Amino acid sequence: CIIQDAPNGYSRVVWVEHMEVVGEEKPLQPVFKDHVAGGAAFGATRWVSVLQRQCERLASELARSIADQGVIRTPEARTNMMKLSQRMITAFCANISASGSQSWTALSDSTDDTVRITTRKNTEPGQPSGVILTAVSTSWLPFSHQQVFELLADEQQRCQVLRFCQTGAHFMRWHILQMDHTQGIAFLFFA
Repeated sequence: CIIQDAPNGYSRVVWVEHMEVVGEEKPLQPVFKDHVAGGAAFGATRWVSVLQRQCERLASELARSIADQGVIRTPEARTNMMKLSQRMITAFCANISASGSQSWTALSDSTDDTVRITTRKNTEPGQPSGVILTAVSTSWLPFSHQQVFELLADEQQRCQVLRFCQTGAHFMRWHILQMDHTQGIAFLFFA
């Protein structure tokens, strides 16, 4: 996910599709072309930020004291939650990665609608068999990246803009101390 400040005070939030690009055999979705061409998806800046995030995750996992906020009370629970989040990220990236047999379908013919879906059959060992439906969307938010972070970090404000708050979903939230000594916040949503 990339949250980028725009010159007009808005933020652009984009999920980047991770894939190997070989010539024109696998054309990029148009919404991602600028990010790939500009190096935001696969360039050195992106790789450095990924490495920094990995270091932050490991530092948080190894920290002796934790602010539990009533959710994660032990180092073992924190380690398990970090492992779960890593598995979820890996699964998400695998599900949105393009392949020759996977096509993305727009939900409507409107050029304003950026929602795309794809399905695939799950045959991974140790996973339940069935069909995986993946949906992606890109949205423009009229806020700076700091305002977007604060909006998502505040439970009352977050529920005003996120649809799954009305579905009875529950949230688990924990704080992750980052290398620059700011707070990162991670969420786990479940119904």
